[in-house]
Amino acid sequence: SLPLRRLPIDEAAALVARCLAETDAPALVFSAPDLETYVAELLAALDPALRGRVEVWRGDLREFIVAASRARVLYTMDSGPAHLAAATGSPTVVLFGPNRAAFAAPRGPNVICVESDPPLPCQPCDQHRCVHPSLPQACLRGRGPEAVAAG
Repeated sequence: SLPLRRLPIDEAAALVARCLAETDAPALVFSAPDLETYVAELLAALDPALRGRVEVWRGDLREFIVAASRARVLYTMDSGPAHLAAATGSPTVVLFGPNRAAFAAPRGPNVICVESDPPLPCQPCDQHRCVHPSLPQACLRGRGPEAVAAG
């Protein structure tokens, strides 16, 4: 829910596009009331042909757990949903930014954590205000498709 923990829109759009390029299945983007603007910006950043293959999911916690347990792969930020997905045994790729996986990684046999390596000097941060000297959200840059594929 903290804006500094959200993947930048351009990186999120590249990740969704890559996932859609690798399958004929639709992508399911999980939304919440505080993410409606972010999800709208993400959809707007996608190529129109891809946008039609993206479903936006809205529901309660129980429905999320069921949907996550059925996912082929769940890409998520370092968040509560990452821990829930890991607990279901779903293949889960967790993208870390302000925090470090060593402190907060979900546990499970199907969890892959992707983070900057080496860590930035400002990590972990307070997650409310980016203090990186040259690039806002530098800890989340490079978390897109190339980093995930390598992760």
